[in-house]
Amino acid sequence: VLTCRGQLNWTGETSMEIGVRVTAQRWDDASLADHHVGSAYLVFVGIGDDERPHRIPQVVPETDADRARWREAEIRRANRLHRREAISAERESRSD
Repeated sequence: VLTCRGQLNWTGETSMEIGVRVTAQRWDDASLADHHVGSAYLVFVGIGDDERPHRIPQVVPETDADRARWREAEIRRANRLHRREAISAERESRSD
């Protein structure tokens, strides 16, 4: 049996990061503890009726744990943006 648990970590103007944790438990013996088998950070973009990015409701972190997840998500976002810029620059340099 797989269980997926998700939590909203961060919201931007039009995007959000969801952290997902997946655990597995034997189907034939529910008395055994479940085991962590995977984790992921998923980024979603709100899309409007015009199929373009759309503003999403903002979430305010309330606890210390929420604020820590928020800061870590901002670091991941900065890394994604930097990586995207570096890849674009590399592709542009090859097309000249």
